[in-house]
Amino acid sequence: MEVFNKAQDSIVEFASVKKENVPYTEAVLTFFLEGLAAADFISDIIIMIAMVRAQHVMWFSISVFTMICPFLMGYGSLVSLKILEIKNLVK
Repeated sequence: MEVFNKAQDSIVEFASVKKENVPYTEAVLTFFLEGLAAADFISDIIIMIAMVRAQHVMWFSISVFTMICPFLMGYGSLVSLKILEIKNLVK
């Protein structure tokens, strides 16, 4: 239990860091993650084109699925969040 309390205290200390101390950190991290996502998307397209040229239908299908799946997961989360907001407005 003591280990849990220490971990919780360190999380609270980390969360209490003021945003004024690190003004551009969030923007830089977001830009970096979006850049990684764009690079992943471009590499998926290159792999998909290679599979079409090699006439590997199964691998092409798997590539399309892995390209679309993260967007569907994100869309599902956003839709469930909107549904929750609508339910809270109706109450």
